[in-house]
Amino acid sequence: MNKKKTIKLSEFPVMYKSGDLNFQTSIYDNKCVYSGKSVAYFEKLGYKLFTLEKALELLNKELDSSCVKPFKEVSKDYYWEHYECLPPEAWVNINGINFFRMSEYQTSNITEHFICYKNRYFSALKRTTTTPKENLDEIIEQYF
Repeated sequence: MNKKKTIKLSEFPVMYKSGDLNFQTSIYDNKCVYSGKSVAYFEKLGYKLFTLEKALELLNKELDSSCVKPFKEVSKDYYWEHYECLPPEAWVNINGINFFRMSEYQTSNITEHFICYKNRYFSALKRTTTTPKENLDEIIEQYF
């Protein structure tokens, strides 16, 4: 009987190229689980074999450096256009300060966050794990 090796999800092998914003593929028995192409094939294209845990660490650094951005001031029209085009996600009003984020994501858990503070409007691409308080603190530090 052929016994399959069990591995932890964090140890699952994936192909990743530095600078990419996603994994190319996952690997099982030295082959791509989708196409059947070998690890060597992907290595010739510049990809390296990593555990899922290590690849996620590298990918998240790349996402943070290329996608997550500081807040910028935007027009009232821009703010309301985004508020009304899709149902806002995580909308809250705390002490008269409006916070929401877009329900359509840029990539991963990164989407555009919006704040109306002191009749001024701001937006930034942030991770969904960023709290309204962290966002407000950043705006106050930058603009007030």
